[in-house]
Amino acid sequence: MIKRQKTQKTHVPFMKAIIGLPFYTREEFRKQQQYAEDRFGYENYEQWIHSHRELRRKLEALGIVVIEVPINVEEMQQYFLQHGLRNDAANRSQYVARKLFEQRDLVSSVRR
Repeated sequence: MIKRQKTQKTHVPFMKAIIGLPFYTREEFRKQQQYAEDRFGYENYEQWIHSHRELRRKLEALGIVVIEVPINVEEMQQYFLQHGLRNDAANRSQYVARKLFEQRDLVSSVRR
């Protein structure tokens, strides 16, 4: 019978998951409702903020670091126009990821 050598398990350091979550003020929320090309999904700001807080709570309970990314809708809309993008959920997510990347100094301090 051939004996197999045991392979040593390598320790992979834990890496925190970090996610950017868009944050709208009441005024920016109102603007976003006008610009969104898809169904933005919320009738009013109170409904959105409740959903936002619940999502944040669930993500943090999973150990995910949540960084709120303040959204200036006019700036975001300009970005979409410059890049030929629609104001839809996929592109809004891309925009938030880009804004989070721009804040990488903040993100790197969270990872330590």
